[in-house]
Order: sequence, then structure tokens, then C-alpha cells
Amino acid sequence: MYILTVPLFAFFTVLTVLVMAVGLRRLMGMTLSPLRTAIAALIAFFAASPIITAMAGTALSSKHPGILPGLWFILLGVVIAMLVGMLFLVISEALVPTGSLPGPLYVLRGPRRLARRARRYLQIGRILARYGLIPYLRGGRRSELATAEGRARLARSLRLALEDGGVTFVKLGQVLSTRRDLLPPEFITELSRLQDDAPKVPWPDISRVLEESLGGPVTERFAGFDQEPIGAASIAQVHAATLRSGDRWSSRCAARM
Repeated sequence: MYILTVPLFAFFTVLTVLVMAVGLRRLMGMTLSPLRTAIAALIAFFAASPIITAMAGTALSSKHPGILPGLWFILLGVVIAMLVGMLFLVISEALVPTGSLPGPLYVLRGPRRLARRARRYLQIGRILARYGLIPYLRGGRRSELATAEGRARLARSLRLALEDGGVTFVKLGQVLSTRRDLLPPEFITELSRLQDDAPKVPWPDISRVLEESLGGPVTERFAGFDQEPIGAASIAQVHAATLRSGDRWSSRCAARM
């Protein structure tokens, strides 16, 4: 019997707390966080027993037999306990409104996001160091920008760094290449290469994307497919292909990450 009593007690306790949580949310008539509502329901649940004991102790004693008076005191005790839970919600909402603090899932996922962001920052830092751009960020080598050769070297290093940075940085370089009002001609010329002369994606990666899209090997769908792209931009590159009907066709393959 004891083995069955514990699970039943736990079940009815959880059920009672859930009912109280739903009741508190309905009584408050406002959007509340589930965690805060659950805490308020737990406070009401644990407050109900001493309140009922204090109020209905006399009615439930042997000197005052009868069930009806005790039930009224029990109902009144539950109502007061619910008011205690609502009071907690009002005070907590006044001090810390819902949404002003990150939720538990956000806190749990925070270290993972921080680690991912740190890896990306380290990757960007390595790219900047690889192409010698860190001294420029610190304000050094300004004298090199006074000559066309120095500006051309910096523009080439910037283009290569943007290419290594990925699609977003390539897109940024493409936008900058159109701003002749902001950048010297050396930068416009170099960054314009990102429009149609971006680094080419290797053929195995292109072939894998095509097979996933077509549902089979490329050789089954095309009579011929040029592995060397006609042009490459930030998010895709173009390959020439021959259909089995003999018609020439250009395939835009989006295989960049």
C-alpha cells in the first residue's frame, strides 16, 4: 500500500498545482511566464494547508461534528491561498516584469551561443592576421595609403579576406564595390572582382548539390556537364551543360555556405 500511496500522492499534488496555475493565469487575465505561474501555484498549494488548518480546526474538531462547515472553511482557505499566489504574481510583475529577464532556455543555450560566437570571432581574427589587416585596424601603416601601390595592396588583401570570410562578407564587398563616392578607385577595381570572379566551389561539392536536387547522378540527367564554372559570385556559380536533347543549358548551382 505504501508503494502505491507515494505515486498517487505525487500525481494528485502535481495535478492540484497545475489546476491552481491555470486558475491563477485566468484570474490574473494577463500573459505570464510559465515558470512564474508555476512558482505562484506552488506557493498557493503549500499555503493552503496551514490556512485551512488554522481556519477549519475548530469546525473539524469532535466538538463540532458535521461535514458542511468544514467544507466551507476548506473552500475559503483555498481561495485565500489563491489570493496569496496572486499577490506573489503582482509583486513579482511589479519588480521584474515578464520578458525583462531571459528565460531558462535562453540561459541554458547561452554558453553554446557564446562558444559558437567566440569560434567565429577567432576565425575572423585569423583571417585578418593572415592577410596582414590587423595593423590597419590599429591605425598603423597609414603612410601606405598615400600611394596608389599601397592602396592597391590593401585593396587586394581586403578582397581576399572578404572571400575567406564567407557569403556575408562577399556580399558586403560587392556592395562596397558600387560605392565610388566612398572608396578610392583601387578598392572599387579590386572589390568589383567579387561580382563575377569569386573563389570557385570545387566540383565534388557542386556535384553533390546537383545530385541532391535532381535525385540522381548528373550523368543520368545531362549528356554533358562542364565541371569548370563560367562564372562565380557570392552565393552561386554558373556551369554550362548539355541536355540529352542536345540543347546547351546554363546551370546556376548554389553550393556556397
